[in-house]
Amino acid sequence: MGASWRIAPEVLDLIEREARTSFPNECCGVLIGRRRGGVAWLVQAVPARNVTGRNPRRSFEIDPTLLLALQKSLRGSPEFVAGFYHSHPRGVARPSPRDVGGATGGEIWMIAALDGPGRGLQLTSWQCLGSGRTKRFRLARLTRQ
Repeated sequence: MGASWRIAPEVLDLIEREARTSFPNECCGVLIGRRRGGVAWLVQAVPARNVTGRNPRRSFEIDPTLLLALQKSLRGSPEFVAGFYHSHPRGVARPSPRDVGGATGGEIWMIAALDGPGRGLQLTSWQCLGSGRTKRFRLARLTRQ
């Protein structure tokens, strides 16, 4: 997968809404992708329950039951799990060391950082490259369509 994607406005709107309504906890969810004529699209964001066993204000874990169900439902379809989104309440919109540790490689990560309830929000997108000790993130270009 390249680092250039197109994204439907309703996907961006849903992620922003989830980040705001989950505050002060981290929201999280799954990004569904589809290739159309050689172009990669993020076509859907599926909200997930944050089932972290840690502090939900500083960490997240996507409900594995939801993730497995999505993967099964997408088999044989042109859509696929392209990545994940989550928020950084009162944080910055870049991957944390915990985010890097949880990434597997290739997927898109969208991070919504909030300045506080009802305040500014910054949304960035990243692609995880490599694996193991060489794993790193780079900014992914998203074009709103």
